Amino acid sequence: MGEVMKLQDALKRIFWQFGVVVLQEKRLMALLSDFKAFDEYPAMRQVMKAVSDDGYANELYELILNGNIENFSRYAADVKKLLVSERNFLKELACYAVDCISFGLCVNLSVDEPSYQGFYPFNHDQQSELCSLPPSVLSGLGEKYYYGRGVPHDYKEAAKYFLKAAQQGDANAQFRLSYMYEHGMGVEQNYTRALYWFRIFSAQGPIFEQNRVKEHELNVLSHVSLGDPRGQCEYGDIYNDQLNYREAFKWYSKAAEQGYADAQYKLGRMYRYGHGDHYDLTEAVELYEKAAKQGNADAQYSLGQAYEYGFGVEMDETEALEWYEKAAAQGNADAQCSLGKVYEYGYGVERDDTKASEWYEKAAVQGKAEAQYCLGQMYEFGQGVERDKNRAMELYKKAAAQGNTDAMCSLGRMFEDGHDAIDCQIAIEYYRKAAHKGNANAQYALGDAYFLGNGVEKDTELAAAWYLKAAEKGHAEAQYWLGYMYYCGNGVEEDDEEAVEWWKQSAYHGNSDAMLSLGNAYSEGTGVDKDLYEAKKWYREAANHGNSDAKEAWKKMLKRAVREGPRLKFFL
Repeated sequence: MGEVMKLQDALKRIFWQFGVVVLQEKRLMALLSDFKAFDEYPAMRQVMKAVSDDGYANELYELILNGNIENFSRYAADVKKLLVSERNFLKELACYAVDCISFGLCVNLSVDEPSYQGFYPFNHDQQSELCSLPPSVLSGLGEKYYYGRGVPHDYKEAAKYFLKAAQQGDANAQFRLSYMYEHGMGVEQNYTRALYWFRIFSAQGPIFEQNRVKEHELNVLSHVSLGDPRGQCEYGDIYNDQLNYREAFKWYSKAAEQGYADAQYKLGRMYRYGHGDHYDLTEAVELYEKAAKQGNADAQYSLGQAYEYGFGVEMDETEALEWYEKAAAQGNADAQCSLGKVYEYGYGVERDDTKASEWYEKAAVQGKAEAQYCLGQMYEFGQGVERDKNRAMELYKKAAAQGNTDAMCSLGRMFEDGHDAIDCQIAIEYYRKAAHKGNANAQYALGDAYFLGNGVEKDTELAAAWYLKAAEKGHAEAQYWLGYMYYCGNGVEEDDEEAVEWWKQSAYHGNSDAMLSLGNAYSEGTGVDKDLYEAKKWYREAANHGNSDAKEAWKKMLKRAVREGPRLKFFL
């Protein structure tokens, strides 16, 4: 295993040689290190650790095993977004990691370098699925649908196959795709994309009868000028979609220099998120402001975010509110959802649950998952609206269907509260889905379920494993119960010192039970050196946080201190 292997090759070798059991046994990272899979791209180590340890890889395997290709594709895309939005990994690295895992699990990918190429699982029973065939075959399938030879005539289906073949360098598919974009055949008419694919095709040299090619070129060029800012911006979109940020930056810059608002906003995003190594928050805000003043709703919302969170400018809740309102007035769902939070929590305004629910409603109607979840919360607990659990559940389901893990947790909780065996099983499924996506509350709930045997067979080892996942994300209750399990040796090997460490973390997050446990630990010298001063401190902290048991424990320790003699009198 001394050679340096590409990540996707290492994964393929590991799954072939050791089996997918390495996912359950958490041996994947160690084996990848043995294969030196991270020597080429060291930054991939943390990304792959998240994909492996948080259960994403195992979930992908189960979907493939069950033959659920459609859900596999959707879930893989969700994992990529999650790794970027919640774990703050670079998009290129997140996409590469998920693609490599999928490749190793025998789903054919076009991945040779750390940039997203796209993957297309093939189901032999569904010809409509894009598949992992040679580009010439894919192009041929496109021709069949284009002309209706042996299959129903279907431009949309033809475009799918042509796109896959064109991405792999098939000249015929590139020319066809360009022609279809020109005329809006199976795709939305877009002359800029038509020109893009024509240029890719032309770079391969003379292939077809040249009069035909020249006629198509003139038709396309008559409709688009790359000196026009709109065309430049659309060209930037094409490269941005392919994660070719260098080219996207170039074309957005050309359009932005001509004052094109959409390009200014998109260039601002590149500076905001550091795409193409252009990280500059001040420049991002300046571009957002230029676009926002021209009425670009996305830029207005982004500028509101900048002022709310203080990136690139000083934090200013009043200014944030003003830009959110401008964007929301144009129907921007993100801004409407943000206004809901502004009024729900009173950021720079007086709290107003009614206004909050109204803004959430506007965004939820547009399909904004976060707003659907927040509005569901308001209906469940009667904030700003009349309490309606059925409406809350309906909204949670809509949000959960879009991958919102908080909504999945709320559904799990509502089904769990039903106290019915079937409801408990449904609750577990929602918790499991959210937990595999990295939601700490769901991971904690699963830990509880396995600890108590609610909806699943009691398993303290699994309980400890799920508590650990949640605890590592800073979940205070999970940290407390993990400490308790180490203290009792339940599901894990007994370790008083480890118990104290987790109780400390939980206590620092405000958990009064952990504070009480720390008081007991210092009072008895369990896992730490006996220290009555520290015990006194933690008992008081627990009592101040409303823990009634801490007051009794404090009294008992005082009595013990009195019994131990005059030398501790000063302690009282």
